[in-house]
Amino acid sequence: MLAHMSTTLTTSASFRLTPRSACTWVCSISPLLVCLTVLALALVFSLGMDGALPRFLEVVMMLSTVFAMFFAPLAWIVFVLIRDFRLSPKTHLFQIGIFVLGWILTVPLFALLESQHLPGWFLD
Repeated sequence: MLAHMSTTLTTSASFRLTPRSACTWVCSISPLLVCLTVLALALVFSLGMDGALPRFLEVVMMLSTVFAMFFAPLAWIVFVLIRDFRLSPKTHLFQIGIFVLGWILTVPLFALLESQHLPGWFLD
């Protein structure tokens, strides 16, 4: 019973988050991860913090951006084409919406931070 609960999270009768379905969800929320790391990095630099945390956030931001831009869309398509990873069409449309919304939030955030000259640290 407990092993079954750890591999499947049920929030309603129509939605079940399994390890296989989590693959498509990770791909779809990846731009939101980029947005959160950019916000965290901007906060760290606006507070003037130095040390390991800003460097760690830089690495996380770069890796999550590369994942969200290049790997996540292709991986999501592959996962949808594989029957075991496939969810309902409604869920996949929702995932596409989340992916697009994530980039709609992230791109203006990058532009705003560039206008504030906060990413000058990145060019050093």
